[in-house]
Amino acid sequence: MISILIPSLNEGKVLPRLLKSIRRQNYPNEVILADANSVDKTVEIAKKFNVKVVKGGIPSVGRNSAAKNAKGDIFLFLDADTKLVRGFLKKNIEEFNEKNLDVAICLQKFFKKSASYRFAAAYHNMSFNLLENIYPVGTGYCIFVRKNYWKKVKGFNEKVNVLEDVDFVQRCIKAGANYGIIKSKPIVVDSRRYEKEGFANLTKYYAKLLIDQIKNGPAKIGKWKYDFGEWYKE
Repeated sequence: MISILIPSLNEGKVLPRLLKSIRRQNYPNEVILADANSVDKTVEIAKKFNVKVVKGGIPSVGRNSAAKNAKGDIFLFLDADTKLVRGFLKKNIEEFNEKNLDVAICLQKFFKKSASYRFAAAYHNMSFNLLENIYPVGTGYCIFVRKNYWKKVKGFNEKVNVLEDVDFVQRCIKAGANYGIIKSKPIVVDSRRYEKEGFANLTKYYAKLLIDQIKNGPAKIGKWKYDFGEWYKE
């Protein structure tokens, strides 16, 4: 069984899309939502889908909170605004096991299918591949990890609020984890961050974050701007 772990804050409009896509998967799973005191119908929706709800916080806190309540041997950390294509769990877990991976990300595509978003997805996927053997990254919206490695590195660093996913993957690798990029089935991601900030601005922002992390280590809360829920306001 795989444990699907989702941090949330006011995700009532997009959460049903993800939960419906999980329901269509042909692989045994449990879903745990770590909610950061949503004021919309996020928790109510989760319970309608028989999802276990636990107390969350910023993404790193929420992911750890969900993981502490998980029963699976493999964890899949997702963001609430994603969607799983049919066969996502079965095919990707098969590849994960066949490659003897311990921590992994997968390729992405956007809900929007315009040329600009196809280009954006191709750019990110190319970046993931280029960095795989240089400075492997994590993508918080989709990380597979074996439970024993989550325990070994003591989870996500809760003092880090940006690129905590990259920091997590890096610490897993340093602890001996075998890292890879799963290519069987992509994760579908929302474009709302790009619509709010612009592709060029957001790409530049995360490039600066990554360079800063490589040079100076993971950024502590307050050094870089990132408010959980910032992207989700109407």
